[in-house]
Amino acid sequence: EYLSPASGFQSLQFRLLENKIGVLQSLRVPYNRRHYRGNFRGEDNELLLKSEQEQTLLQLVEVGAAPPPKYSSNLLL
Repeated sequence: EYLSPASGFQSLQFRLLENKIGVLQSLRVPYNRRHYRGNFRGEDNELLLKSEQEQTLLQLVEVGAAPPPKYSSNLLL
């Protein structure tokens, strides 16, 4: 239903997925010589902007895979 008027490359859902997994802005290919968000209007554009500001799956995995912090043996308990 939602993908019928647009190709997968242009679809809102595909762009939201790219943002969620952490595709870097520098790796995006301009479409019609515009930033990808320029192809969307109104609420869709705002939704994309919001998704760019959220933590990505890549960031969450990096935090989860990081070694635990080292604790000082001088802590008072």
